[in-house]
Amino acid sequence: MTESIQLPPGVSKSELGRAEFVTADFGHVYVPARALYRGHTGLQEIEIYETETFGRILFLDGKIQVSDLDEERYHQYLVQGPLLAGENPKSIYIIGGGDGGAIEEAAKHPGLERIVMAEIDREVIERSKEFLPEISRGAFDDPRLDLRCVDALKDLENEKSRYDAIIVDLTEPHGPSKMLYTREFYRLLSARLAPGGRIGIHTDNFDLFPESYGTIYNTLRSVFGENILTAHVGMPCFGMSWSYRIASPDRIDYGRLESNFRAAREAGMALGDFHPSTYLVQPSGREREVTARYNRVSTNADPYDKFEKAPGYVTGKT
Repeated sequence: MTESIQLPPGVSKSELGRAEFVTADFGHVYVPARALYRGHTGLQEIEIYETETFGRILFLDGKIQVSDLDEERYHQYLVQGPLLAGENPKSIYIIGGGDGGAIEEAAKHPGLERIVMAEIDREVIERSKEFLPEISRGAFDDPRLDLRCVDALKDLENEKSRYDAIIVDLTEPHGPSKMLYTREFYRLLSARLAPGGRIGIHTDNFDLFPESYGTIYNTLRSVFGENILTAHVGMPCFGMSWSYRIASPDRIDYGRLESNFRAAREAGMALGDFHPSTYLVQPSGREREVTARYNRVSTNADPYDKFEKAPGYVTGKT
């Protein structure tokens, strides 16, 4: 028989203790040294804290989004994978990414002529610039940046430009975000890719969220077929590994990804948290079982919502 939870005195007495439930019976406890910002943007709750372990951390609607400790590995797999898998990319469209980490990774590429970022919540951008400057590292001032505080779905529907890379840096498929994880949305992204273009997206954890993982994968596969590369990367601030995928309407050349990576690193590009060999790891039997069992395809008519049945304390809505 287990005992009741006893928190250390320093934790139990903290006025800034922050619990995040990942599932109904599992979560994390953060004890920040101080709160930097807490407020509501009009669209979502935003919290930024200083911690000893992770440095500065960002929560949106009670769910951790990014930390100083591991933001580079998150953003490098999300952004560098698709950029390095392409041939001389000149343009990139980033969906979400208000903390600025995705545009910072894109800005490392001198060959990029156009960096478009569509973030619906301007307040996330402003608070991130103020309290999380080490994530964007001045990228918001890059003259190549076309910053749009718009609904990315409507923006892509209305604008007919094509891009060499499109990055989906969103919250998980819940609430309004779920409409940007559907088959129709992925078809729209495919239509907005230039020839040889690549998509970068994060796609959950198959152990803790098998239904979400399988649904995202099978929805991507319904549009891009077998032209998908997957990397699993440990994310300390999430308390689990996280998956990142490169998807494309045509075959992804791993050899090009590897050679472009070597050339970029030799040219001095900071890529210390990324290595293309991660994409070579084959799915385990467990992962294959998950994608076979949870084979739903999310559609506009029937969109998948990761937290539809979750208690309010998991979604941060209590």
